[in-house]
Amino acid sequence: MAELFVTAMKFSLHVLAFAVLWILLCGCPAPTMENVDLKKFQKQKFDFKRKARTSFNAISFAYPDFFQTGEKDHLYKKEGISLVSYDLGVYLSVESFSQSEADQFVSEYDGEEISRVRAVHNFYLDERRKSFLYFENSINTELPAGCRFDGSMEVLYGRSDYYDEDLKYFIATLEKNGEYYVFQLVSTQEMSAYLWDDFEDILKSVY
Repeated sequence: MAELFVTAMKFSLHVLAFAVLWILLCGCPAPTMENVDLKKFQKQKFDFKRKARTSFNAISFAYPDFFQTGEKDHLYKKEGISLVSYDLGVYLSVESFSQSEADQFVSEYDGEEISRVRAVHNFYLDERRKSFLYFENSINTELPAGCRFDGSMEVLYGRSDYYDEDLKYFIATLEKNGEYYVFQLVSTQEMSAYLWDDFEDILKSVY
């Protein structure tokens, strides 16, 4: 009988110890990773001061050194380039379209006069709008002064069915030697307030 009592006590202590350990493990919040990029961005007064440089097809351009190679979820053409800062929630992509593809887009305007670069730009915007549950659209403007190439740019704002937050899309299309390049900078609405000049700097850096 005494042995049975001791065994029962040991079992009870094991159960109690397990319960206390479970409460300690589950009651404490999980450690959070420090948002290094955001702290650096704040110290730089919300400006991407340091740049890296990369090449894609026949162009080269500078981009914030915060970025790393990312997934290609936002691309129309998977062979494009994708860069991302997960800490900042900012995504940059570049895709290219050939002259024959541009001519196909022009032909869809049924005789309406439109440049190849504008036809590619409009096509890309139309494809992007299709992914939105709702959207708002800025007016189309020319590329900023200081950009070496002709092209168009504008901003889309809206929400897609695969992301639970409103996003802003800075989109620009330029032409170099018969090839048409679409640049896309995607961010949350909150972060987008800091990015317009940085997007222009990326476009000005293209050669």
